[in-house]
Amino acid sequence: MKFGASLAVLALCAGPVSASVVITATEIGGNVVITSSGFYDVYNVVASPLNPFNLSIGMVPNSGILNFGTLPSDSFDVYTGMLQSPASFGTGGGVVPDSSTGDTFLLQPDSVGTPVGQRYPSANATMTFLNTNIAALGMTPGQYTWIWEVSPPEQPQTLGANPFSSNVVSPMVTFTIEESTAVPIPAALPLMLGGLGIIAAVGRRRRG
Repeated sequence: MKFGASLAVLALCAGPVSASVVITATEIGGNVVITSSGFYDVYNVVASPLNPFNLSIGMVPNSGILNFGTLPSDSFDVYTGMLQSPASFGTGGGVVPDSSTGDTFLLQPDSVGTPVGQRYPSANATMTFLNTNIAALGMTPGQYTWIWEVSPPEQPQTLGANPFSSNVVSPMVTFTIEESTAVPIPAALPLMLGGLGIIAAVGRRRRG
């Protein structure tokens, strides 16, 4: 499936975005599972609406796109201006997961999209790709980060407090793609094969 939509470039106002989101891609039981946990802090940031009509849940490694959750009928708030973000995390093209659960949010180069009007949206979601592996999906193992300046709001929110207390530069999102897990060879296998070779050699000598 093609991911043709691109996110508009926006200007930040005085309060930049901050967050703490951890995403991991790993191979489990012959499948690839991508899990995300954490939250975004988008207090005091100017956003542009994005209509999700042309978007799809899934990923495009060669374009640095990760779209989690299930797309709602309304728009997203889209934020840009990151200090660092990956242009890609592999060579693979667009792929849709076999299952997707949890919160909806969009990660693309230099941008993040969250549901409209949420100042501290959670990012707890899972995508599962069945009967495949990291290499087959065209993902390159390593760690990728979306980095933004962290800044506290001028005033606390009525529901929940902002955990950040000073302006610092820190990862907003950390995405780790784990190495493919090779099937281990049992330690006794070489000895067993060696023993079978000796038995075969003795048998040949007796017949000779």
